[in-house]
Amino acid sequence: TGSAQVTVGVVDTGIDAAHPDLAPNLWTNPGESGGGRETNGLDDDGNGRIDDVHGWDFVDHDAQPQDGNGHGTHVSGTIAARGNDATGVAGLNWSSALMPLRVLGDDGSGFVSNAIRAYTYAARNGARVVNASLGGPTFSRAEHDALAAAPNTLFVVAAGNDGADNDTTPDYPCDYDLVNVVCVAASDHDDALASFSNYGPV
Repeated sequence: TGSAQVTVGVVDTGIDAAHPDLAPNLWTNPGESGGGRETNGLDDDGNGRIDDVHGWDFVDHDAQPQDGNGHGTHVSGTIAARGNDATGVAGLNWSSALMPLRVLGDDGSGFVSNAIRAYTYAARNGARVVNASLGGPTFSRAEHDALAAAPNTLFVVAAGNDGADNDTTPDYPCDYDLVNVVCVAASDHDDALASFSNYGPV
């Protein structure tokens, strides 16, 4: 059932904050909550973002990381949909705190620069784990260094969906050689490698 002490940053298309299985598990920024700070229009915690009570939207640059695509909501449900409540599904960690960080637009695309900002935000705000179900073929020194600069955060990232060998056709951030990056492939209903999934040594 997990622990509410574990904060998981979800670097994706945002989260449906009103979803009954996710709303109870949204992360709350202690520096922007209490005493009316949630909506006072001030940067109470001094991080350069106003009223970021439940994460941040790096696409529209506001405190409403709402999901217009669905992918981030799906991922968040897998991670931490509330369990034992007779609603929907149960996530892998029923009670962890979900930190929504929107870096991908409604079309599912985005910029590495926004992902880097999200990684840094998550680490600085205590995320023990960051899920990043995204990637691309281009090595970015800035992205590599941002991940390396957060050694106390585990980044769980996608291997990619091209059916390719990542050792010959790299996909980043999966292929950064960092101890705090775990690259995850996809399996099918027979627990074998899914046909679309990228892979490593077999």
